Amino acid sequence: MDELNYDVFSWFKQISIKKNTVLHLEGSVCNKLFYIKKGAVKTYFTTDEGLMKTRYIGMETSLVSCLSSFISGTPSDESLMTIEESVLLYITREQFYELVKTDTNFNQLYITLLEAAYSVQHDILMQEKTQSAKQRYEYIMDKKPDLIQRLSNRQVASFLNISHETLSRVKSN
Repeated sequence: MDELNYDVFSWFKQISIKKNTVLHLEGSVCNKLFYIKKGAVKTYFTTDEGLMKTRYIGMETSLVSCLSSFISGTPSDESLMTIEESVLLYITREQFYELVKTDTNFNQLYITLLEAAYSVQHDILMQEKTQSAKQRYEYIMDKKPDLIQRLSNRQVASFLNISHETLSRVKSN
């Protein structure tokens, strides 16, 4: 968001949220986009077996939302939850799209954000399909050490799409 020549955050509202607060629950339309000033937020879904699976973890300076629902205006199949005490800025879906329509700079930023989100999700999918649990853990250790340092082993395992036991074995080798 540094690319803008004015304070886009004037459109956002700030909130302070406790750890483990659900920001959005699956089954409803996600009508907020959050910017993380401090803390961490996960996007997750629940399997048919009742297991919570983490799809994405955002930390400081990240944008998080149930993006598919936010874009389409349809109920989401994901939820958002803080995993640390957090200070967040948010904009509503209505305000966001008003800004996209009326500000060409913001519209271009939106395209850039969509491309970045696609790239991140593509990388995660490819890693899950082509890399071992050990390789995925080593990648996170190298590229995102904050995740390892700040999150519990269960959260890291869920993010890597491996069991807690597998993560323990990978870490011990």
